Amino acid sequence: MPESVLSLGDKAGLPPGSVVHVGEPVHEPARIDVLSYDASTFTVGGEDALNDLQTILQLPKTVWIKIQGIHDVGVVERVGHGCGLHPLVMEDIANTLQRPKKEDYGDYLFIALKLLEFDREKQRVEDRQVSIILGEGFVISFVEGANDPFAHLLERIRTAAGRIQRMGAEFLAYCLIDSVVDGYFSLTEELEDFIEALEEEVLLNPHPATVRRLYDLKLMTMAARRAVWPLRQMLGGLAGGDSVRFTDRTIPYLRDVHDHVVQALEALEELKENLTIMFELYHSSIGNRLNEVMKVLTLVATVFIPLTFLTGLYGMNFRHMPGLEWKWGYPLILSVMFTLATGMIILYRRKKWL
Repeated sequence: MPESVLSLGDKAGLPPGSVVHVGEPVHEPARIDVLSYDASTFTVGGEDALNDLQTILQLPKTVWIKIQGIHDVGVVERVGHGCGLHPLVMEDIANTLQRPKKEDYGDYLFIALKLLEFDREKQRVEDRQVSIILGEGFVISFVEGANDPFAHLLERIRTAAGRIQRMGAEFLAYCLIDSVVDGYFSLTEELEDFIEALEEEVLLNPHPATVRRLYDLKLMTMAARRAVWPLRQMLGGLAGGDSVRFTDRTIPYLRDVHDHVVQALEALEELKENLTIMFELYHSSIGNRLNEVMKVLTLVATVFIPLTFLTGLYGMNFRHMPGLEWKWGYPLILSVMFTLATGMIILYRRKKWL
């Protein structure tokens, strides 16, 4: 059996600032990379570099401490104590259920946000916690899970001399946020493809399984919107100069990523509206199919009403009835019934009821 998810209830009774991993159990070891770079140099170290964090943070370069996997609370505490992070910040980093937010602690800025990905195999939206610490000349990133969403940024720093190498830690923090937000557009495209695939099924062949898939898609869309919505206000504040950690040279980029968040929210809202319309289409399709069935049954019943009357009339147990002794009576009544039924069917077709 899969292990159960650790919940906030498991922390009941612990003092504030207790660093406890809340989320899916992970057995892979955390990966640690400590990078330092400027416009012309690039160096990278592993877990051993954590032994001398204070010296590394004093380097006249941009330092990026990159942690992949927050289930190892020992690593979180080790980095947090080495960089002077508040216990409540370390607690929030280890809590994968943390709502996206920002908090300014003076010496550094703490940002928590959600990385959203669509798992095609499981057909569900996976969200992963991303925590970013921006301080004077350094950035610390904590990412839930084993997959590295920032590998492309690492490759850019390693191989190309560009804006990211020249503009320091604040631009690196912006790049991390922008990378997460860009993933929202990939998610909305994946959800849109699934909705379009269901549209034909809803119109032509609706069945109960269709409703279940529509409902699952609506839940995923609403969950994605809840993860993205807080970023609108948070990034709007940063783009407006709420934190001294982002200067005028980076604020225009934050405005751009804020616009991207607004676009992603609009796309998710549109998907939600489309799903609502598809629910209505489903019920309309089911209603139309039921109406067609009822119409056919009604017409069939209407055809048989006069026939039933005739058979009932001549099924009465009276001795003296006209035609009872006539040898052509039975063929005649069958011919009358057949002619009557055929005439009614022809009439219904001419009126386009059939």
